[in-house]
Amino acid sequence: MGSPDKVHFRFFIPEGHDNKVSYFKLKVLFPHSDLEIFGQEEVKEKVMTANSGVVYAGHTFEEVAPFLIQIIYSSWSKFIYISPNVIVKGRVEELFGSNLTSYAVGGIEDCSERLDNYVNSEVLAAIQRTASKPWISVTPYAMKACMLDSSILLIDPRKLDKDLGKAILWWSKVLNWSKSDSNGS
Repeated sequence: MGSPDKVHFRFFIPEGHDNKVSYFKLKVLFPHSDLEIFGQEEVKEKVMTANSGVVYAGHTFEEVAPFLIQIIYSSWSKFIYISPNVIVKGRVEELFGSNLTSYAVGGIEDCSERLDNYVNSEVLAAIQRTASKPWISVTPYAMKACMLDSSILLIDPRKLDKDLGKAILWWSKVLNWSKSDSNGS
């Protein structure tokens, strides 16, 4: 996929920005590409409607949006999510050539952040012993595992678990995550 005219860009514009102005600015950068602009409010409204107005406790909409976009754009076969604060040096379309094999999400590990920075190992072990949800692993979690850097993701929504949104909400509630307490303890 070396040709930008074969890549379709869909930009989710932050709140308070004019979609038309953003479109024309991006069209200057990508003159031969198919561009589509979505306002963040429009996407947020559709996701909340699709999820019956569920609020994702402890997470901003931006943190969970890449995983929920597939709820309203289910026809997308594969897409790249790039956070607005990322500067890309290189050809973003090369990411489409990455083979996800059986995985739904490909991303970059951030070893400056570990699972035990966000959740207490004793709490997690107790959850594993007592809760029966399909998204809870039966094998112990690797507490020193690197976290996912969610600023750049390659996602194949056809492979995402249909209960992913419920799982995110459930974990947020069970671990009592809030914006003021990021270590889950």
